[in-house]
Amino acid sequence: MDQAASAHLLVIYGALAGVLLADFALVVLRLTHTPLGQSSGNKLFYGFTVGPILEEIIYRGAGFSVIYAMACSLRLAMHWRIALAVIVTSLLFVVSHTLVVGIPWLIILMMGLSYGLMRWRSNSTAVTAVMHASYNLLIAAAMIFS
Repeated sequence: MDQAASAHLLVIYGALAGVLLADFALVVLRLTHTPLGQSSGNKLFYGFTVGPILEEIIYRGAGFSVIYAMACSLRLAMHWRIALAVIVTSLLFVVSHTLVVGIPWLIILMMGLSYGLMRWRSNSTAVTAVMHASYNLLIAAAMIFS
């Protein structure tokens, strides 16, 4: 398989992974009787267009790269560089979205970990942006139709 086909396949995997994550999150929220919340149409649109791109550039692009590089430069952290990059960026992602510990916090942490793992495996921030956007699109649709 050539490199272009492989990149396209990763984008498709990212979109599918985002949809599966959103489905899982919606099931967990429903089972725990946690409200989905409400938002304006503008915020929802931003949430599956520009928002995921900017967040992925910040967290899985710059943040992941900086933490990975710092861990590589520290002898003790060298073996943990990927785990550190994934976990720290995920925790920063959670804190930027909510300070309320509970089901929403765990769901956002799970999303951040999934995005971080996808960033590591694909070596692409674009794939995580597609994954994030597809997640947010499904959540926005659920908010509109609930």
